[in-house]
Amino acid sequence: MMRYLNFFLLGSFILINLAIQAQHRSDTIHESTRSYLLGQIDIYGQPIMYSIKKESLASDYRYSIVHQLVRVPSLAFIFSGSRNESSVSIQGFDLRSIPVFIDGIPVSATYDGYMDLSRINVGALEKIEISKGFSSILHGVNATGGTINLVTPKPEHRIELTAAGYIGSGEEYNGHLSLGQKFRKIYYQVGYSKSDKEYVTLSENFETRNLQQTRKLDNSWQKNGTFNAKFGYTPNGNNEFSVAYYNIDGEKGNPIYLGADKNIKVRYWQWPEWKKEGVRFITKSQFQFGFTLRANAYYDRLANTLKSYDDNTYTTQKKGSSFTSFYRDENYGGAVELTKMIYKSHELKFAGQLKKENHRENNLGEPIKHFTDHTFSGGIEDQFYINNRWSLLGGISFNFRDGIKAEEYNSKTKEINDYPNNSDNSLNYQVAGIYKFQGVVTTLTFAKKSRFATMKDRYSYRNGIAMPNIDLKSEVAYKSELSFDWVPLQFIHLKSSIFYHKLNNTIQYVDEVMPGIAQMQNTGESYFFGGDLTVEIYPTKRLSILTSYSYLKRKNTTNPEIRFTDIPEGRITSGIDFEPLKSLHTFLNIEYNAASYSTSYGTRNPDFVVLDINIKYLTPFGLGIEAGINNLFDLNYTRTEGYYESGRTLHFSLSYNFNTKE
Repeated sequence: MMRYLNFFLLGSFILINLAIQAQHRSDTIHESTRSYLLGQIDIYGQPIMYSIKKESLASDYRYSIVHQLVRVPSLAFIFSGSRNESSVSIQGFDLRSIPVFIDGIPVSATYDGYMDLSRINVGALEKIEISKGFSSILHGVNATGGTINLVTPKPEHRIELTAAGYIGSGEEYNGHLSLGQKFRKIYYQVGYSKSDKEYVTLSENFETRNLQQTRKLDNSWQKNGTFNAKFGYTPNGNNEFSVAYYNIDGEKGNPIYLGADKNIKVRYWQWPEWKKEGVRFITKSQFQFGFTLRANAYYDRLANTLKSYDDNTYTTQKKGSSFTSFYRDENYGGAVELTKMIYKSHELKFAGQLKKENHRENNLGEPIKHFTDHTFSGGIEDQFYINNRWSLLGGISFNFRDGIKAEEYNSKTKEINDYPNNSDNSLNYQVAGIYKFQGVVTTLTFAKKSRFATMKDRYSYRNGIAMPNIDLKSEVAYKSELSFDWVPLQFIHLKSSIFYHKLNNTIQYVDEVMPGIAQMQNTGESYFFGGDLTVEIYPTKRLSILTSYSYLKRKNTTNPEIRFTDIPEGRITSGIDFEPLKSLHTFLNIEYNAASYSTSYGTRNPDFVVLDINIKYLTPFGLGIEAGINNLFDLNYTRTEGYYESGRTLHFSLSYNFNTKE
C-alpha cells in the first residue's frame, strides 16, 4: 500500500510542478443545462452533466468506452471480472441503476440490466455524455445512479471521412471506418468497426500455476464487429426525422478464476455468440407558441449463447456442471416528450415511455422458458429561471413494472411451470437549486429514485449456484448532493461534490445463503456516502493536468456483514497532456484504486496503481500517429479478486480524418 501511495504522490508532484508552465483545456467539461441537439432526445435539463467530445475521443489512444470515462469523478469501472466484460459504476451504483443509451434510446440488456461497454468502439461516436448522480426524472425507469448516453455522429459537411487502425500486445487489432455526407435537407452516416484480441498479456510478476502456465491468459480472447447507419431528413428549420440501425456481432472467452477463495468454483466458459442489433426512429418538431415535440420508437434484440465445458481444453461437455445455454431478448418501446417555454422563465416538460421486454432462455435439450415485463414511466419536469443567478428544477414521475409472464423448468418432471405474475411501482421525485455568483456555480439536489429488480434478479438460478426470489421489491434511494464548480484563476478549474444516499430495500447478491448457494435479496437499509474533488490546471497552451480524487463509503446498516462489492473506497486519477512541439502530444495517466470487496462475505481485492503513457502526432493533413505503453511498470493486479488484468502492453495506431465544407 505505502509503495503505491508513495509512487502516486511522486507522480502527482511531478505533474503539479509541470503545471506551473503549461496548459491545454481538459476534455471533460461542464455542460450547459439547456443543450438541445437535433437527432438526440435525451438531453433534458439537468444541472450536472459531463461530456467527452469527439475531439477528445480522437486524441485519446484508448479505444474502449470505459477507458474514456476514467477521468470522470466518482466513477469506477471494471474491465474484465467474472464475465470478461467492461462495466462502470457511478457514486456506488452499478449499471443496473445507470441506463445506457445510444442517441437517447435504451440499449441495456433486458434480462440483467447490464451492457458490456467494450462492445462499442469509440470511433463510432460523436461524444459520450454522463449524468453523474442527478439525472432527469424524464429518463424513465432505473436511472438511480445517473445515465450514460452514447451519441453517434451527425454529418455537418459535404463529406466526412474517418478511418483508424490499432494494433497492440496480445495480438490485438482494432479498425474503424466511417463515412458521412450532408446534402441540403438530407444526411447519412455509415460506419464499421472490427476488433480482435487473442489474449491478455499477463505481468512478468504473475506466478504461474496449474491452470495458468504461461503469460498468455487462457481463454481471454474477444472478437467484435459493429456496423451502424443513420439517415436523416430536415425539411425545414423546425423539423427533423431520422432512422438509424446498428448491429454488433461478437464472441468471447472467459478467463477462469485464479484467486484464493475456496468458495468460488472455477468455470470454463465461452460465448461463441453475442449478437445485438436494433433500429430506432427519432423525430423532433418545433411548433408555434414555444412548443417542442420529441418522439422515438425502437426495436432491439440480443442473441447470446454460453457454453460451459468440463475443463480448460474447452472441448467436452460431459460433466453435470457443463451446459449450452441460449438467451434471446427482444425489446419494443417508444417515448414522447413535450416541451413548452412559459414566459421565458419556465421550461416545462412532459414525458412518457413504454417498453415491452421479452426474454427467452433454455439449455440445450430443454424447452424454452419465456419471460415478459411491461414497463411504463410518465412524468413532468419544470426548470424555473428565477434570475441570472438562481434557477430551480423539479420533477415527479410514476414508474410501473408488470411481470406478466415467467416460467421455470423442472428437470425432474420435464415440465414447464408458471411463476405467479408480479408487479411493482414507484413514485419518484427530485428538486435542484442552482446558484451562480462570481464564477461559482453551486448546485444542491434532493431526489427519490427507484430501481426495479431485473428478471435475472427475480428468476435466475445462475446455472445452479443461486435460487430465485420473485418477491424482490424495488430498491429505493433517497439522494442528496451538494456540488461546486469554480474557476478561481484563469488557469485553474475546480469541481467538487459531496453526497449522501440512503437506500431502502437494498438489492444485493448474498453469497452462501445455503452451502454453495446464493440469492438476490432485499437486505434492508444501506447508505452511500462520498465525495470528489477535481482540479484542472491549464496556465499555458502547452500542457494540461486533470487530477481527481473520489471517496465512497457504502454500508448495509441492517446487515453490516453483507458487503458491497467491486467498487473501491478511494480512487485517484491524474492525467497530463503535454505538447512539447506543435501537434505532438504526450499523454500520461496515473490511476490509484484502494482495496475493494469482491464477495459479499468479505473477499478482498488489493489496492493498486497503474501508469500509462502515450505519444500522438497530428499532421496538418488529418493523419494521426500514436504509440504508447499501458501499465508501464508491469504491475500484476486485479480489479476483481482472482481475475487478472493486463501487464505491460504496447500499442500503435494510425487515424485519418477528412471533411469538405459546403
